[in-house]
Amino acid sequence: MRRLTPQPVDRAKAAVYAKGGAAVYWHLDLAARRLSVHTRPHADGRYEVVHVLAEGDAVTPPGSAASLRIAALLP
Repeated sequence: MRRLTPQPVDRAKAAVYAKGGAAVYWHLDLAARRLSVHTRPHADGRYEVVHVLAEGDAVTPPGSAASLRIAALLP
């Protein structure tokens, strides 16, 4: 299996979304097998809150009543 390397561009997108006012930004890190959920954006390009979830955790998408297991999002 090929090892995936996170791209700096993927992580830099968080700043773009925060500046644009996106209330929630998810970054799925395939190599580390985790999901980072960014909330409370600031105009300076940062998110005030970042929750890092492991593949054994679950997350509820905004506007949904159903939760998803992080493992189900991973290949």
